[in-house]
Amino acid sequence: MRNILFIFIVSIVSFTFSFYSQYFYQLPIQEQKRIKLINSVSKSVVSVIGFAPTYRYIYKYINLGDGFVLKIPQWLIKEWYKPVTAWTAFFVTSNGILLTNNHVVEDKNLIYKIITSDGKIYRVKVIARSKKYDLALLYAKWVHSKPLKLWNSDWVMLWQTVYAIWNALWEYPNTVSKGIISWLHRNIVADTPYWKVEIIDDAIQTDAAINPWNSWWPLIDSLGNVIGINTAINAAWQNIWFAIPINVFKDWLKELLWK
Repeated sequence: MRNILFIFIVSIVSFTFSFYSQYFYQLPIQEQKRIKLINSVSKSVVSVIGFAPTYRYIYKYINLGDGFVLKIPQWLIKEWYKPVTAWTAFFVTSNGILLTNNHVVEDKNLIYKIITSDGKIYRVKVIARSKKYDLALLYAKWVHSKPLKLWNSDWVMLWQTVYAIWNALWEYPNTVSKGIISWLHRNIVADTPYWKVEIIDDAIQTDAAINPWNSWWPLIDSLGNVIGINTAINAAWQNIWFAIPINVFKDWLKELLWK
């Protein structure tokens, strides 16, 4: 009986895989390419979670008699950590270096960890930051991942198809949206309750929908290259999002090397 059940399960699995393969190749060529593209690049995008310590008191009890007990706090001990922030980052090297916003990791009282696309959790260390560009580099020890390819954002064209990959409020990692480049070289003022960037020069405008309460997801072209970093929206209008050109990150790297 067990052998029959085993053969039945193997047959079902084999049939399902075969049907999936046939179905995939029945899709339009462009859709096949898009599925392969997102499967490839999404593995390099992670969630960045900030954990805050929680504390509790250890009390000393003094019996005063007649049913009265005095409760005196003696020690404050660290009990556990709870997640309080959730953002996005992506690998820029194969040995565990990631790119994100400076404001994502600016609270020094938090412990930051990443959650990879396969659900693994790693603690990260901030190795460089820039308030000027609102950029930060993180390092996850012993983590090896395929880095995303950084393109020359000066070559970006109007009406290109682009994809945004991001972590939506830490519940929906690797959310993907699709859009086009609406305009180039926008100069905008970015202002939120969390941080303020006076002016973003040469921003890329796109309608690839992103979460207004999250930040720092790569803007990907149809070849899988990073052309920008989504960073701001116009809350007064729909379908208007802005990305920092990836060349800004390259300029910052040059500044770091010359320091």
